[in-house]
Amino acid sequence: MRRLAHVVVVALALAAVAVATQTATGGPLTVVAGGVWLVWYATCAILLPRLAHAAFRGGRTAQARRRYRLLALISPAARDGARVSRAGCHLIERNWDRAQRELLAIDGEQLSAVLHAAWLNNRAYAIARGGRADAEDALGLVEVALTTRPGVPGFLHTRGLALLAAGRLDDAIRAFEAVWDAGELDPSLEAERCHDLALAWERKGHHDYAADYRRRAVRADPSSRWARDAQQEHEAHAADLAALEAQIAS
Repeated sequence: MRRLAHVVVVALALAAVAVATQTATGGPLTVVAGGVWLVWYATCAILLPRLAHAAFRGGRTAQARRRYRLLALISPAARDGARVSRAGCHLIERNWDRAQRELLAIDGEQLSAVLHAAWLNNRAYAIARGGRADAEDALGLVEVALTTRPGVPGFLHTRGLALLAAGRLDDAIRAFEAVWDAGELDPSLEAERCHDLALAWERKGHHDYAADYRRRAVRADPSSRWARDAQQEHEAHAADLAALEAQIAS
């Protein structure tokens, strides 16, 4: 019902714009209406999605969220995808609870197969990163997403995160290594993968492996927040080690 109401509201708004434009210009209503529809279609199908995705990829999440919100408002067809992407902005901002709330407000059963997989993956990512107790739920969600889109590097990485959150360190390490095997990775994802591998190895007590992966995270994408985290963690562990060595020496 809400979807139908949205379509009706947008159609009425376009009709009102067409009538107002025809009154102002005096042109034939059919021609004016066609022009209004063409501008609306180009904005919804090409211009606004590209602008929103560009802001998303550039890390300008506040700007991306505004554009996705506008896209969801003016385009019933793009509404669900825009809402999932807007929640993705909250994931980048590490606002796990806000992202989860927005994702749960979406009716997953109404999504296309590809969009449904992304919705499941983002929910799993929010749970795993948020440190919630239901890590096994996160694993179940991402496993379903992978049945629809097997081999997607981001989904495979989320699977590793869910395993890490569940304390299954060896399985998590294998899952993170499988991300690398999936093909060439975006530098930001590679930085995040190395950061998380460092965390897994650190929890296993292999500090040298952890230090190596932190250095690899920084090399992969120095501008990434995960790379900066890895650098800070590396410096903190180095300082702790130096303090311990000084204590032993004394």
